[in-house]
Amino acid sequence: MSKKKFKSLYERFYPKANVGLFADLMFDYLDHDGSGVIDFVEFYQVIIVTELCLSDKVMEWVFYGADTNGNDSLDRQEVADLLVAVYEMGGVDTRVHPPNVDGFFDRVDATQDADDRITITEWKDSVANDPRARNAFLKFGFRQSVS
Repeated sequence: MSKKKFKSLYERFYPKANVGLFADLMFDYLDHDGSGVIDFVEFYQVIIVTELCLSDKVMEWVFYGADTNGNDSLDRQEVADLLVAVYEMGGVDTRVHPPNVDGFFDRVDATQDADDRITITEWKDSVANDPRARNAFLKFGFRQSVS
C-alpha cells in the first residue's frame, strides 16, 4: 500500500480530523525499508493498535516516523514537525496556534538532560505535560499513558 492510499484510508477512520501529517509519520515508521510501500500486515497493525488505544505504541511510531535521521532522538525541527502533526490531528490550527517548541524543550530540560534533543522517553513524559498534545491523543481514545 502506498503512502497516498494509507493516508486516504486513515482519513476515512477519522473523517472529522486533520490526520494527514499524523498518518505520514505513522507510515514513515512502518515503511522500514524506505520503499514507499507497506504491506497489509503492517497496515493491519495500525488498525489494531488504534482500535485498542495503545498510546505507547502510537507515540513510538510517530516519534520514530519523525526521527528523519534515524538517531533515536529528535532535534528542534523534528519536534516542531511532530507537534504540528499531533496538534493538527487534535483539531488545533497550527497556522493560528503554532507549537511552542521552545517551551516544550524547556519542560523537558527542566526534568531531563538539557541536550537540545528529545528521546522517546522524554517525548512520552512530555506529552502528559503538553495540554494540546495530550488532548489530541485523548481525543482519539489513546488513554493508557497520556492521561
